[in-house]
Amino acid sequence: MNYIKYFAVSLFALGLMGCSPKIDTTSYESAEVSITKMADGLSDEKKIKFGNMIKFYSTDEKYLLCPMCAAKDLLSMPPELIQKRAMEKLAQLNGMTFEEIEKKYDEEYPKFLVKLEKAQAEQMESHRKLREQFERSFLD
Repeated sequence: MNYIKYFAVSLFALGLMGCSPKIDTTSYESAEVSITKMADGLSDEKKIKFGNMIKFYSTDEKYLLCPMCAAKDLLSMPPELIQKRAMEKLAQLNGMTFEEIEKKYDEEYPKFLVKLEKAQAEQMESHRKLREQFERSFLD
């Protein structure tokens, strides 16, 4: 009798694992639906993190490092091209659950932050040099 209970509980647990929503990037529409479905089952705190994860994985790294570049390019690109690029980036999440995406993000985002800090430091140094050249032009 105990074996039947354990078997039933095991089947139920396996069934729950198979029901976890997964990202489907086979088309733009299926990605939208699967992302919305996944977000609907999350707490408010997790929804915010999930939104950040999707933005991180659907955006070119150069745009994350340079928001002004993103604004310039996005204003000049047709919406179809923007969608195509986002889908190419999101393809790496195809078939993944929230937990799998979260694990990947928690491993990769800190590495990106190091790149971001380095890029910001380089920009600050470049601005400092330009400012010094500008100031010297008035003194000469």
